Amino acid sequence: MLSLCLVIGLMFAGLTLGPVKATTPAPFTMCEYKGAYYSLGQQWQDGPCDQCYCMSIAANVSICQKSCPTFTFMPSQCKAVTPAGKCCPEVSCESSKKCVYKGKFYNENQTWNDGCDAVCTCVSASTRLVQCRTRCPQFTGIPAGCNLVPPVAGECCSSIHCDGNPVG
Repeated sequence: MLSLCLVIGLMFAGLTLGPVKATTPAPFTMCEYKGAYYSLGQQWQDGPCDQCYCMSIAANVSICQKSCPTFTFMPSQCKAVTPAGKCCPEVSCESSKKCVYKGKFYNENQTWNDGCDAVCTCVSASTRLVQCRTRCPQFTGIPAGCNLVPPVAGECCSSIHCDGNPVG
């Protein structure tokens, strides 16, 4: 009985009394996963989808989880879809024949304001060409007796007033 306890004690210590095949580690010294052996903390890929790592050699515990990207801040016209035969989702957007500008979709020839900065138009949906121009005129060389007046509430553009009267 003493020799059996000694053998079991040596096995738990990672030691063996007899020859061990080179491909088979001593008990409790590595994680075994699908016939392969991994060191504590070692990571590996199991196929195209799962990232695995050896968590506990004493209990032979390996943890695997999907290694897919996460998608945040997607436009409302988009969603994550997992195609048939794939393990991870891909972004799919309802954007055929639409321009995309700052995460929003616009139809061809549609015009919109980008705040008070610019007026933009979807020129070509097939190439997603968006053209923007400054929304407000840029004034230079203001004549004597005239001044640039800041925009009033609810307006975006400054205006020129000469002798207290708006111009143009």
